[in-house]
Amino acid sequence: MFLGKPYKNINYNTDEAFYNISNFYLLMNDAVKQFEYLNKAIAANPKNDKAHLRLAEYYFAKGDLKKCIEHSNIAEKNGNMKIRERRKKYSL
Repeated sequence: MFLGKPYKNINYNTDEAFYNISNFYLLMNDAVKQFEYLNKAIAANPKNDKAHLRLAEYYFAKGDLKKCIEHSNIAEKNGNMKIRERRKKYSL
């Protein structure tokens, strides 16, 4: 917003917007909201590799390795090369 007026021609319902909001909730240590917005990002664009990578990390932290691997595979399939580094780090 600028001077109380919303910006025009900005779509706040995009996968990138939802992904960025999820990062805010990650920084605020609100895992429930982070999870919610990651799922919104993926619903808006199932090929959002960053959202899948972040969900993989979320599931790893929760101890759900099956879901972690599922989302890391999707992230890699959609072009995220950081997943290889993470797999080495966590021995997946």
